Amino acid sequence: MNGKEATIKLGNAILTHVTPLLFVKGSEEDGYEVLNNATGGFVDTGKSKLLVTNAHVVQAFDEKLRAETALKLVIGSAGKAFAVDRSWLKDHYKKPDLKLDLATFALPEDFDISRFGKAFYRPASWPPERAKSGDFIVIAGYPGGHRTQAGTTATMRTNVIADPVSTVNDVVFVLADESAERTLVKVDPSLGDLGQFGGMSGSPAFRFRQDGEYDLVGFLNETHEGLNAQVRAVHADFIREDGNLDYGLLPY
Repeated sequence: MNGKEATIKLGNAILTHVTPLLFVKGSEEDGYEVLNNATGGFVDTGKSKLLVTNAHVVQAFDEKLRAETALKLVIGSAGKAFAVDRSWLKDHYKKPDLKLDLATFALPEDFDISRFGKAFYRPASWPPERAKSGDFIVIAGYPGGHRTQAGTTATMRTNVIADPVSTVNDVVFVLADESAERTLVKVDPSLGDLGQFGGMSGSPAFRFRQDGEYDLVGFLNETHEGLNAQVRAVHADFIREDGNLDYGLLPY
């Protein structure tokens, strides 16, 4: 198995916990259009079943909602779509400085995730252990540049990033491809250039262990220009078992 095949296999292993988040405008009568998209992760802390993404995703949605009052935030997968009720928003960092770029939605107990072909990631205990320098991280998400729409149907395609952790601080960890050796794979080989990572905001990041098992460690929240640029992810342990954010962990 070569590096590309291995990366796709690892990405497929975690995709069951990953969903596109679509900004959808329109109506059944006039048709629907996807304006933007981000990514989110399904997490079961043991006490809360959550949809997690970035705070800047929620802020961007709210900004567009002022101009498009019928705009919906939609989970889309397996040929099905479901609007996320804004009242499910459990917590998100509200300040523009985005020091803690996380947002959590508490999903109803009767929310049937299986109809989207997805499953909650549930660790043995919560909070999860933080990523450390050298840990091997796999991130899968849905870049907007590879989204296509035909009629009312949007087709989402996955990108997978696999890299070791280069640096860690009190809020984020960084994947820096300093030697331009990053394994980054387009799962659909018919696509052209991979392009930028826009749309992958909120993608859950998993640490893979030697035994092939994986642990949630964070959520991608920032990338720089270029395919070999730094990728930053917020530590997942800022999320408490009840779905609220633990602001007391912020160092400033």
